[in-house]
Amino acid sequence: MRKPALSMPVIPQPMAPYMVTPERHAIEWKAAVSIEEAAEALSLGRNNLLSLIKEGRLGVVRVGGRVLVPRDEIHSFLNRETSHDVSRDPS
Repeated sequence: MRKPALSMPVIPQPMAPYMVTPERHAIEWKAAVSIEEAAEALSLGRNNLLSLIKEGRLGVVRVGGRVLVPRDEIHSFLNRETSHDVSRDPS
């Protein structure tokens, strides 16, 4: 009968701020994200996010052929929308 191999305990290593792991979403370290990443970060579908951009409610940056959403713009959008929701009657 074969003896089980000894396994070494896994010692967590400190995470660099630029490493992507399942626990650390891309939006935490990128200055700007793709349309798909922004939609995921906001829990919206791609078409809803594109509607917000078209309405001028969410700013974008065009770099070459890419359309990027700055991280600060996502935070500003959430702050604006949150302040509107507070003034509404929840009923």
